[in-house]
Amino acid sequence: MHAKDLLTIYPMGKQTAQPDQTANVLNIPLNQEQWFTISKDFLSPTEICLLTTLFVEEKEREQLNQHPWYPYLFNQKKLDLKQTNYRIIQFQWQSKEVAFTAKEWLDAFATIFYQVVDCFFLTDTEGILIEAQGPTTYSQEEIAGMIQTLDSDFFSKTKLFIGNFYADSAAIPALYQEETSIFKEEQTTLKGKSVLSLSDVALHYFTKKKLSQSIIVTTFKETLQLDAELKKIILALWENQGNISSTAKSLFLHRNTLQYRLEKFYDQTGLSLKKMDDLIWCYLLINGE
Repeated sequence: MHAKDLLTIYPMGKQTAQPDQTANVLNIPLNQEQWFTISKDFLSPTEICLLTTLFVEEKEREQLNQHPWYPYLFNQKKLDLKQTNYRIIQFQWQSKEVAFTAKEWLDAFATIFYQVVDCFFLTDTEGILIEAQGPTTYSQEEIAGMIQTLDSDFFSKTKLFIGNFYADSAAIPALYQEETSIFKEEQTTLKGKSVLSLSDVALHYFTKKKLSQSIIVTTFKETLQLDAELKKIILALWENQGNISSTAKSLFLHRNTLQYRLEKFYDQTGLSLKKMDDLIWCYLLINGE
């Protein structure tokens, strides 16, 4: 809807270069230089709510469409991409300090990555960053460290899902949509991690349906009767790639205490959590619940 449409519907309103600061006036942004102003006395509460919602959302869409990757990912528009690979990093951001704006945080966040081609919020708290593959790419651990520092500086809380690099193709929007679904469904799987990648959750995501349908899995769970403490040990071992020392540290246990519990578990079940195959099996039993 344009200014002329509003003037047709509401001839008592007017188009101005600046918002009207008079009390009881509704100001509707038309673009960066024009406003439509009208006294609220001419509007019902429903009309005020509808006009505010409609034009704020329209303005937000206009701003998003200024980012070339937005219409490419969401509106099936073509995008002239270079012959390289791209990945999409999804973020969830919560600010604990009103002194910093979302734009300030976003500008600082974008500087973490080498080959940023686009970066924007989709909502007040969620957005995406698109990175082209280059000669240098930070590891997931390095990114996690920098995010921790960024959150400390901005008094914020950030969670990332790092997508895979994909070649320039028409499939990228569909790949992004699937990664989004995985992120939303699996972000609680690894509660202690602020930076996730597909490899962190792929095993659980792509097997959980089969696990839930398996009589073997159901029977084995009943046989094992894993208590809360053992579940914590299995999850910590998995997150620490089976490293006993790192697992003991993360659980605040002495290494010998952890060794004893692993040996006791082996005596009771015949499963050695020091063996990766047995660890994976137990991890799937826990996460298939």
